[in-house]
Parts: sequence; C-alpha cells; structure tokens
Amino acid sequence: MTIKSSENKEKWKLHINSQLSSGQTQIQWCEEQSVNIHSFRYWKNRLQIKPEQSKESTGFVAIKPVTLQKVSKMRIRIDWNMIFTQKSWVVVIAMSCSVLWGSAFPVIKTSYVEMEIASTNLAAIIVLQEWDFL
Repeated sequence: MTIKSSENKEKWKLHINSQLSSGQTQIQWCEEQSVNIHSFRYWKNRLQIKPEQSKESTGFVAIKPVTLQKVSKMRIRIDWNMIFTQKSWVVVIAMSCSVLWGSAFPVIKTSYVEMEIASTNLAAIIVLQEWDFL
C-alpha cells in the first residue's frame, strides 16, 4: 500500500466519522462540506464504516413468551342498524345492488341465446326466469 493510498483512506475515514457524528444525512453533510456524494458512498462501502452501536447491544432481539388462551366459540356480531344508517354503508350497498341488477339483464339475454329459446316462446322464458330466482 502506498503512502498516498493510506492518506486517502485516512482522509475518507475522517470524512465518514464526521458525517456520522454530525447527525446529518449523507446528502446534507456532503453538500455542506462540498464532497461528492457518490465518492462518499463509495469510500463508506469500501471501508465498511458503520455507525457505532451501543455497547449494551448484543445484536439479538429479546423475545417474550406469550400465553395463548383457547377460544371455544367465535362469534361475529353485525350491527345492522349501523350499516343501514351510515351514509357510507348505504352508498356501498346501493352501488353493489346497482351493479348486480345491471348485470342481470345481459346474463338473461345471453341465456336465451345459449339455450336457443325464441323470444316468442313465452313459457320457456318464464321457466328460465323462475329458475334464475331459485
């Protein structure tokens, strides 16, 4: 390793440690110090300098045991009064009904074509419509 190379490494170590201790982001520090951000990141990765961790940190996460209780029955309660009195729910229900009602007509007409029911065969049309409601 040449003297210039070791001086360069030391210079970048000082820059990186200065940024870490400043509390600024890399971009803020580099702009303030007129240092090229790309060079800064290159040297930080090359030298593998990371912020110092507290000495208490072991690198492990503490896990606390949890006691699970057995649930015998699950019940879901729906407050129907709330659903039919809040505007947002009423709008959602109305739009859903509109979409479903609007899709029924094309489905019925397609069924006539697929089942080869003539538009004059009233008995077959009534049977098909009754079948749809079952």
